Amino acid sequence: MTTPRQVVLFLAVLALFSAREVPNAQSQVLVFRNATVIDGTGAAAQPGVTVVVTGNRITDVGPNVRVPEQAQVVDATGKFLLPGLSDMHVHLRGETSLLDVQTYGELLFLAHGVTSVRVMAGLPVYHTMQREIDAGRSLGPRLTISSRMMDGSMPNLLLPAAPGDAAGEEEEWRAVDAGTSIPRGYQVTTDEQAREVVVREKANGVEFVKIHNELTPETYFALAEEARVQGLYLAGHVPTGVSVATLSDSGMRSLEHFEGMLEGCSTREDELLEASLDALSLPPAERARRDVEIRRMAVDSFSAEKCAALAVRFVRNETWLSPTFRSDEGIRALSARYADMVKYIPDPLRALWRQQAAAATDTPPPSPEEQELASLVEARTREIVAIMKRGGVQFVSGTDAGGGWRIPGITLHEALVELNEAGLTPMEVIQAATSSPARLLRKDDELGTVQAGMLADLVLLNADPLERIGNTRAINSVVINGRLLNRTMLDEMLARLAVANAL
Repeated sequence: MTTPRQVVLFLAVLALFSAREVPNAQSQVLVFRNATVIDGTGAAAQPGVTVVVTGNRITDVGPNVRVPEQAQVVDATGKFLLPGLSDMHVHLRGETSLLDVQTYGELLFLAHGVTSVRVMAGLPVYHTMQREIDAGRSLGPRLTISSRMMDGSMPNLLLPAAPGDAAGEEEEWRAVDAGTSIPRGYQVTTDEQAREVVVREKANGVEFVKIHNELTPETYFALAEEARVQGLYLAGHVPTGVSVATLSDSGMRSLEHFEGMLEGCSTREDELLEASLDALSLPPAERARRDVEIRRMAVDSFSAEKCAALAVRFVRNETWLSPTFRSDEGIRALSARYADMVKYIPDPLRALWRQQAAAATDTPPPSPEEQELASLVEARTREIVAIMKRGGVQFVSGTDAGGGWRIPGITLHEALVELNEAGLTPMEVIQAATSSPARLLRKDDELGTVQAGMLADLVLLNADPLERIGNTRAINSVVINGRLLNRTMLDEMLARLAVANAL
């Protein structure tokens, strides 16, 4: 039987649906007047600037710009205008009942100023989402979509459905959507398989190939060669036994999670890589202990000179670093930290995450030896970041959003703080979230900066992010593809998402 509360919630959803916004460029000219512009290029902040948006493009930027008649004018006095932010490592799941989005993540990204994301799994549903967003029929950030995961011999890794198997694709999406399975990937163990899957993914319309850890060095190089032939770049994890320098030389355009960097800056790198390969055959507990020993060896054999040479290589090969510094907090701590965000997560995903948090055991406190190693790793990481930065290596922001208790949108702002704490200045962090991702994606002719001719993806802040990078959270308005979403509209988006999840 329907309860009065359910009736009220249903009527609220209908009311909120009627006010839905889809990111078509608005016909009225949009003007931000007297803003302080941080344009994403690294240039100093420019106060007193007027920015004109016509359709979905920025058409004028400057201190003495004429404001067209009948324009919608936003008084940006005391506010800071930036390019829209990018999250370069996300996963999407959690369908909503809302009509203009597929998952809860699209709304949370936009509400947090994230106008561009790189989706790290090439499910067919994501390509449908991309077409709907690009056509203005759905609301969401711009999507760049990877291939399916390329991995080695993984007995528990389910293979993708055959081309044209709509039922198989739907079955996979339902499991991914509910959080009970990760996206299916390819088990690539031969050169022939490597060629076949890259050609197949190219035909699916992907822009890059996602690499995972369990590939053998031989099959990785076969994938890299076929990706080069097909005009696709590589991004992802570091296959065991392959150096980051070799990955860079072979076309890896972005290295995720900062994997392999300690080994790459070690004078004992070859020995460490061989030890890592040998450890693969060990039982899990013994392998974990061996991995700790290898990590300690890497820390103790750190070489600033070798690290600087690696930076030169990255710059020459145009290899970006996407650190995705992930919190070491356990799932219980994360669930407590994001307790006020669960209303935006649809069931059954929310129920699953809560169940996992409740079932999680308390992590024993680290031993003195573990604490010492963690401190040494953190110190070496900061040294590596400083050396890479001095060498001109480009960083991009990424979060792994969409995984258990990694909430889309808010985790991007936490990642920006982590980049700042790792050694990037606030200006460098802003570039890592704006112009650097655009260059990585080879879309810097249209995205990533506040300049005339660029696509109008913008975020207006109430506080100065150069004074404190955490001020990127102080979002006043977001512009996606030329359409203004002011604070009231953003709050309405979040409210209808919460109401839909309460039904």
